[in-house]
Amino acid sequence: MGSWRFAGGFILIMIVWALANSLMRGGWDPYPYILLNLFLSMLAGPQGAILLIAAKRQDAIAAALSQHDFDTNVAARGDIEVVLATIWKVLSPRKKGWTGGMIIGSVLSVLSVLSVLSGVAAIVVIITGGIVLVQALEAVTAGHPSWTAG
Repeated sequence: MGSWRFAGGFILIMIVWALANSLMRGGWDPYPYILLNLFLSMLAGPQGAILLIAAKRQDAIAAALSQHDFDTNVAARGDIEVVLATIWKVLSPRKKGWTGGMIIGSVLSVLSVLSVLSGVAAIVVIITGGIVLVQALEAVTAGHPSWTAG
């Protein structure tokens, strides 16, 4: 019912019905096309139910995909928190005099070690690597307490 072939065939049958009954003398269903109206009414009855069934099925698929996305996001958040905690543990005892290059090199070494842990962690590290570097540099420039203690 939801294809272009069905819609085209339906329109074609309606046109043939109207032409056959209009051009023939004593057609089986003259002008107000009462018999055709009856058939169309019978078609409209189950059509609403079919549309609702299809919509309910589509909602179930969307809900399953949404749950899968949520579970993936929860797992990725845990991996990101582990990566950030590890980076802060490694870099927090560093002296204030470190240059940006030293910090970036240290962060990259931590990221390379963490990327070996698992495939998911590697993907998370690749995606969040730039963000982590920016956060680390902002913490240094803002005088974050864990960076300035020494």
